[in-house]
Amino acid sequence: MAKYLQITAVICFFLLGCTTVKIHDAGDHHTPPLPEPEPELLADYDPPRVPDYGPDPEPEPAPELLADYDLPRVPDFGPEPEDIPETHNVWLTLREAPHKEPGKRYAYLTFDDGPSQNTHLILDVLADHQIFGTFFFLGERVLENENSAEILNRVLAEGHFIGLHSMTHDFQYLYRAPGANLNFYNEMRELQSIIYELTGGFETNLYRPPYGTRGAFTSEHIVMMSNSNLKCWDWNIDTEDWRLRTVEAILEKVKADMRTREDPDIVVILFHENNITIEALPYVIRHFLDLDYSFLPYHPGNHFLMNLNSHPDL
Repeated sequence: MAKYLQITAVICFFLLGCTTVKIHDAGDHHTPPLPEPEPELLADYDPPRVPDYGPDPEPEPAPELLADYDLPRVPDFGPEPEDIPETHNVWLTLREAPHKEPGKRYAYLTFDDGPSQNTHLILDVLADHQIFGTFFFLGERVLENENSAEILNRVLAEGHFIGLHSMTHDFQYLYRAPGANLNFYNEMRELQSIIYELTGGFETNLYRPPYGTRGAFTSEHIVMMSNSNLKCWDWNIDTEDWRLRTVEAILEKVKADMRTREDPDIVVILFHENNITIEALPYVIRHFLDLDYSFLPYHPGNHFLMNLNSHPDL
């Protein structure tokens, strides 16, 4: 009997284990449910719309370019070369070399380092006295001053002369750097070309070395410039208006130079374009008129030696 019960228990245990495995396997490998059918799209479905702001505007056509459209212009710096009066282009033809009488004394007023805001004022003083002068313009200032064309053409129109005073006024570059003599020559030619363009054809061959020839020019400078067609002009009366601050001091300096030079019959007077220059100029003019000097502008037809080195070829 006991053996029978034991066999029965084993059979039941075996049947119970198989049932458990089958249930576990069924849980791991169940069949996924079928997907729900997608809803059909309705032909009369009306989707929501954005608010109606009216019809889209028509694109504007690109503006046409008008043949007579007036472009904005740069500031007026004076007449273009083709608009400059003919008298400026033929200055030397219309203004013959002034006749110089033997035994008379002549004075030449010269002004360095312009153009500036004072150039017009200096011209006004000269016009008031009906006296002509010579202006040695500096290239950098010609390029910087927006009124250069107007100033240069007024100088010529009123009978004055224009000379060259270099582009930079740089002592080291013009006199001591390697190739300084060529630097000097090239700057004078560059300024000559600029003046020619701004005045519609006025070509000047007159130059004044910055600081003067004495102590600045080397033998190479003398050879270079002597072989060119440019003419040098220093001075023999220095007002030192770049340093002195009163009219009285400037007059005293002029008188001292006259004594040093033993009252020469021809004086070339060095001014600059400073404020004190405008104040002192009428008094210096009166001083030389009282000494019976006549004032003239430079003219190539009357060129004469005037360099501080007294070199005959400059």
